[in-house]
This record gives sequence, structure tokens and C-alpha cells, in this order.
Amino acid sequence: MANSATITKFGLQTGSDRTLYATWSWNKANTANYEIRWTYSTGDGVDFIGSSSTTTEKQSTYSIPDNAVAVMFCVKPVSETYTKDNSTVSYWTAGWSTKKTYHVASLPPDVPSGLTVEINKYTLKATLNNIAANTSEIEFQIVRNDLSVFNTGTAPVRTSTAIYQVAVDAGYRYKVRVRGVRNGLTSDWSEYSDNYNTIPKPPEAITELKAISKTSVSISWTEVTTATSYGIEYTDNKDNFDVTSGTSSTQVDVGTTFTITGLESGHEYFFRVKAINDEGESPYTEIKSVIVGQKPTSPT
Repeated sequence: MANSATITKFGLQTGSDRTLYATWSWNKANTANYEIRWTYSTGDGVDFIGSSSTTTEKQSTYSIPDNAVAVMFCVKPVSETYTKDNSTVSYWTAGWSTKKTYHVASLPPDVPSGLTVEINKYTLKATLNNIAANTSEIEFQIVRNDLSVFNTGTAPVRTSTAIYQVAVDAGYRYKVRVRGVRNGLTSDWSEYSDNYNTIPKPPEAITELKAISKTSVSISWTEVTTATSYGIEYTDNKDNFDVTSGTSSTQVDVGTTFTITGLESGHEYFFRVKAINDEGESPYTEIKSVIVGQKPTSPT
């Protein structure tokens, strides 16, 4: 039987940025414990003792020092003893295991934190500051409406900062997560940001427009899920739209049907509707018109 333990697993602990673990096998009877030794190098030719202890378990963990370039591990089984001829005697003697080395350059980048996201009309901008020195790029993943990945891309780290911008579509919610990249190594993903709305899509159409009295009109339109309110603009002269005056407007905070009152009987009125949320306003729907009350008398 071999006179040293065999290291069976050695590497970075799952879910950790800088914690190493080691496990080993050893099956001799009369084993008291295991002497373990973690050492590390800072690149100047000297190995420093990081941790030296005993354990009865066949596993050990160690946090990599910030200035380490390599970390080494070895283990030695220790025998129980018995008394013979008034002397303490070990059942057997074992040596140190083969040393395992972890090069810190193999560490993945740190998981980024401190992500900020903003949307300005049709542009999403994601920014990370204070990025760890072991990260050369940041990968961004953008998810739309909590359902599907809309876009992924990377941005270089410059002066500990990475910025990523992408065009987005109106009428959707977007959230972002990030991970660090260096020489093909990647960190775990960060948590997602909050969801951010773009400006809403316009209502698809005015679905109903009818005079309900000689001076009032009922108007209905399709719902926009990301809208918090709607704006109705109307005029008795279609050419007045998109000029500085000559139109009237009202805002509807609840529902997709509204009654416009105070109109002049016998006039044709033109209507259009837009959706509104905290990010801005959509374009208007197509224009529709209706004649209110009785047609005016023909001029003589």
C-alpha cells in the first residue's frame, strides 16, 4: 500500500472567487488525523506558509491571498500510537503527498457589481465602475420582457470602467446582467438589474369614433401594455396637427375609452392618440374623423 495520501480533487470551489479546496484518499487503519499544509508564492522565489494544521476530515479549504501568484497544497497522514516496552510507537509512518499547485492566473475574473442602466428613448446604456483589475472585458446580456435574450455583447475595461450601449425597441421592458472576462476565462453572471421601460409603442389604432350627441364624441383605442396614460389630440382642421396652435388635447389616465365634450355641432373633427409613460411619448395613431351633430347649412 502506498505510504502517502492521494489528492483526488484540487481547484477553485464552486461559487467562490478565491477559495481553493482539496480532497484526498487514504484507507489505512489506525489513522489519527491528517497534517495539511497550504503554501503560496508571490513570484519572488520564496514560498510562504499560508496555513498549517491538522484535521480528521479528508478535505480542506483555503482562501487565496491577494498577493499570491501560485498556491500549493500537500497532506500527510498521521498514525495512531500504542505503547510497547514503555515507549510510544506509531502503527506506521507515511510521507507527504505529491504537491498540487494552483496558478492564480487561472482564477476567473471577479463577479462584477454596481451595474447602472438607463434608457433614453431608443438607446439603452449600461455602465460598470470600479471593475477589478483581473478583468479585461465585461460581457453584457440584455433580456426583454423577462422572456428572451435580446442582445449580448462585450465592452473593454478602461480605467476600471466599461460602458455598453445598444438600440432597443419601443414598448418593451429590458433588464441587464454582466460577467467579467479575461483571456477566455469568465466570472459567474451578476444578478439582473431592475426592468427598465422604453417609451411606449403607439396604440395600434383608434378602434371606435362616434358622435354621441350634438357636441360630444366617444373615442376608443387599443391598449398599450407599457403605457401609464394616453394623450388625445383633436381639431376641426386636419392641417392644424403638428403646428403650434389650433388643436386641443386631453390626457387619459385610466382606460382606453374617453368622451370629448364641448365640440361645435355640424363640424368634422379629426382625432389621434398617443401612449405615454415615464420614459416619454409614443408617436400618434393614424388620424380618424367624425362629424358632430348636424351638418352645417350650405352657404348661400
